[in-house]
Amino acid sequence: MSHQRNRRRRRGFTLLEVLLVLVILVILASFAGVAIFSSFDQAKEKSTTVQAAMLEQACKTYLLNMGQLPEKLEDLIVAPAGSTKWKGPYLEKETLPKDAWDNDFKYKKSASGMPDVYSAGPDGVDGSDDDIQ
Repeated sequence: MSHQRNRRRRRGFTLLEVLLVLVILVILASFAGVAIFSSFDQAKEKSTTVQAAMLEQACKTYLLNMGQLPEKLEDLIVAPAGSTKWKGPYLEKETLPKDAWDNDFKYKKSASGMPDVYSAGPDGVDGSDDDIQ
C-alpha cells in the first residue's frame, strides 16, 4: 500500500499547474515588455532633442559668420549662392541628420530672431502635441 502512494507522489505536474506557471510567466513578460518599450521611446525623444540642439548651435555659428541665420538647414552644409563669408560646412557630416523616426528636422526663425529647430515627433505631423524641440 505505501509503495502505491509513493508512485502517485512521483507522477509529475498536472496540466493545470503547468498552465498556471505559463500564465504567470506571460504576465511577467508583458510587464517587462512595456518597461522596455517605454524606455526605448524615451531614448528616441532624448536623441532627437540632442540633435535639434546641435543643429541650433550650428545655425548660431552660421549667424556669427554670415551675419544672418540660414534660410534653410541645407545652408549649413552647402554654401548659399554668391556667399563669400561662408566658412562651413557647419556640421561634421556632409548630410543633415534625421530625427529618431527618420523624418527631416523642421526649421524656422523664432520671434526672438534665433533659430528654432524641432522634430514633428513620432507621428510626423508638424504642429501636433508630440513635436520635439
